[in-house]
Amino acid sequence: MAGVVVTLFPSVFTPGGWLISPVDQTNYVETLEVLAKYPSLAHVTAMAAAISMLLYGYGLLGLLGLRSIPGSKFSSLLQYGVITSLFGWGIFLIAMGKRHMTVHLMQRSVESSGDPVLQSLLFDAALNGYADMAGLILAFLSIYPSASMMVGLGLAPRFKSLNIYKIASIGLFVIGVAGFINFVVAQHFPAIALDLVLGVNNSLLSVGALCLFIVGVGMYRQRQELVQNDATDLTTEEE
Repeated sequence: MAGVVVTLFPSVFTPGGWLISPVDQTNYVETLEVLAKYPSLAHVTAMAAAISMLLYGYGLLGLLGLRSIPGSKFSSLLQYGVITSLFGWGIFLIAMGKRHMTVHLMQRSVESSGDPVLQSLLFDAALNGYADMAGLILAFLSIYPSASMMVGLGLAPRFKSLNIYKIASIGLFVIGVAGFINFVVAQHFPAIALDLVLGVNNSLLSVGALCLFIVGVGMYRQRQELVQNDATDLTTEEE
């Protein structure tokens, strides 16, 4: 729950995003120029994004010890989905480290205006670093759909009747399927504008974060379906 709240800050205030000096994120040069214009904010938002991933991981680890439900073909996917999610978020953490380094190099480049050669070298290094960061984020985007599907499929059977937690679990599965389709579209249909694909992806991640928040509420309220106990003791009582 805290991870979802923290991630709102970088989502809104990252320089070059939709609020502060918006630019086409696929235009690396323009994006770097905006980061150089707001270096302190860029560092803070990258750090907040990293902290949010750590909070996500800490929360999701609470589901790792849940036992599979006898007779369910999908509940055993939960543990693998949690591990895959942690792996994907780890890649995102590395990407945020790359962002810190990129912003630092742009700061150095701006300060080296008196030495054009050094300035050019620093800018090229920042550009290469930003490309590496984009590659890491792309790797994260290729992993999260599968992780979301597995977590959703693993959680949904634990609820014997329809409630907000089961809906959130189903939502995680749907988000995973939609994210996979969106990723395939980005790969094989270049005629579709990349900024549209990125916009759809960001929307999916936002809805997925809401589903995780709801699951977090259930964990906080000690729903028996979401705490570490015998699967045979799962409650059917609705709140």
